[in-house]
Amino acid sequence: MADKVTAMAAAQAAVAALLARERGAGGQRVDVPMLDVSIAFLWMDMAGPQTLLDATADESQPVGGARRFFEFRDGWGVVSVTRAVDLARAAEALGVQADGDDPDVTREALRAAAQPLSMAEAGELLANAGVPFGLCRTLDDVHEDPQVVASELFAESEHPEGGRIREPRSPVRFSATPTSRPAPSAAPGQHTAEVLDELGQGSVRS
Repeated sequence: MADKVTAMAAAQAAVAALLARERGAGGQRVDVPMLDVSIAFLWMDMAGPQTLLDATADESQPVGGARRFFEFRDGWGVVSVTRAVDLARAAEALGVQADGDDPDVTREALRAAAQPLSMAEAGELLANAGVPFGLCRTLDDVHEDPQVVASELFAESEHPEGGRIREPRSPVRFSATPTSRPAPSAAPGQHTAEVLDELGQGSVRS
């Protein structure tokens, strides 16, 4: 995760630096330390008490702490009850008596109420109640998720040596310059002739 998030931050930094150069700021060195990026990425969700230094414990609960995994009869999901209104709606949807004095008691009651439900049943109840949630997909079925199918995220191709391959296309969509479908990586030496021809060194081929 740290490797990939840092790479994304580096790409964003490069674009920002190019824009600054275009606006007359000149070239510059851009540092993107992996540790710094990782901490910044996680801080908002996990470090409430370490951010609001003068707040009470009740006022500085980490946002990520209220997004908990729930076990259903046939799988798992994450229910986000970061606000009191979401907690109350979730309690009503799953038939739980909310404890206004202790939200953790309500969350544990929700966890117990969720276990007999299927993912589909819980998803319908929570969606109708307007509670933010997400169902956890396994790697075996994520390509069949309705939203993934609707967005046409995955593309299948035939690799000359590996056979059929399923892989996600670029998650970024450009209206004027759409990206092409993934192509298989080249075999060693596959494009040597073309490269040498472009360099005007076609005569040195082995």
